[in-house]
Amino acid sequence: MKYLLPLIIFFLLSGCGKKTVVSSEGEANYYSNKKHLFIDAPSTNTLYMGIENPILIKNISYTDKKQAALKANDASIKIKNIGDGSFTVTPINKVYNAELTITVGGYNATQKFTVEPLPVPVAKIGKHAFGNIKAGEIKAQQGIRAVYENFPIEVKCSIKSYKLTRISSEGKQEQVMNHGASFSDEANKLIAKASAEDVYLFEEVKYQCPDSPHHKPTQPIVLRVK
Repeated sequence: MKYLLPLIIFFLLSGCGKKTVVSSEGEANYYSNKKHLFIDAPSTNTLYMGIENPILIKNISYTDKKQAALKANDASIKIKNIGDGSFTVTPINKVYNAELTITVGGYNATQKFTVEPLPVPVAKIGKHAFGNIKAGEIKAQQGIRAVYENFPIEVKCSIKSYKLTRISSEGKQEQVMNHGASFSDEANKLIAKASAEDVYLFEEVKYQCPDSPHHKPTQPIVLRVK
């Protein structure tokens, strides 16, 4: 027995052991001869529904990148191998917990992710969501759009409908319901009237993003013509 404890200590310190560890934060740590392997995602430990989430396997050699494989614990999650350790992961449209497992050289590392819906995008006309706008600038626009600001993944959403109201400097109100992002002929007529101190309201804005087939509301646009 007196030789057993030193032998165990030598075994642990020598790096002979190989193991897979999943931390409480969900980061997958793969240790083999003191190597550190993990999955890098734009939004840490979050996958967004309905879009291709880029995934990168880090801290592996060029040869290992060619052999790296990625799989999910849910067969409905679509995984595309881009090459060189890069993948895209597309979850289906439901909230749940997912696990991605890397396989490199016969060893595995697993990382936990939460699948979430996309956040609400911002409705804009040109570069404006609120505030002042010049008459020439608003007249040059062809419609409104739903955009993500400072979001780590490029996502395209579409505007489905909104209510446009023009309040003239004299207080007269004109209103039209617009379907789609682009201005209808009726909406263009209101936009063409833009003059100093008019107020334009874009309300009841409905959008659709890849995470859901439903039309959802976002914030109104409120602009004063200067």
